[in-house]
Amino acid sequence: TGCEVVDVTSDTDTGLAKVQWTGDDGRRGGTALTRACVLAVGAWAPHILRTCTATRSTHWASLPLAPKKVRSTFWRVKPGVDVSKLPVVIDYATDSLAYCLPDMASGLVKVACHTGPMFEDADARDDQDDAPMTRPKVDAFIAQTLAHSLDVGAGPIKEEHCMYTMTPDEGFVLDWMPLGNRGRLVV
Repeated sequence: TGCEVVDVTSDTDTGLAKVQWTGDDGRRGGTALTRACVLAVGAWAPHILRTCTATRSTHWASLPLAPKKVRSTFWRVKPGVDVSKLPVVIDYATDSLAYCLPDMASGLVKVACHTGPMFEDADARDDQDDAPMTRPKVDAFIAQTLAHSLDVGAGPIKEEHCMYTMTPDEGFVLDWMPLGNRGRLVV
């Protein structure tokens, strides 16, 4: 937390993966040698794959990846409804894959649609207004599926954003490549 991966290379002396990072203040940071480096950088994957030494000359750098922002809404249940008895619902019939996840810890129900803007720069996420795109779909999903369980009168209790990296076909990418003669990079 608070760090940024600056580069991943192969260490010529050891043959291991060499990871360099900097702190959020731009000064502190460090270098680590490891047999395996797992890059789980989420919405920042397109940037790091295009700029890091180990990947910028590979097919990974040319993958058509883009960050995507999805708005999640959290709702109270109606009086008398036990949140622990509500099912997880994923509606593949909608044009935007709507879903709900009961959260026993908070007593709320998370409702979202797999809809949101794709954009170039993950750091510019706050510039993307996704409410007009997502709220009508969430409201329609609730009306069709959850109106008997959720207290929709006051609207959602809170809203959060989730960001991840998407491909144009929305397929998942999980791959690895050798790094030096003893290291491995996993994305």
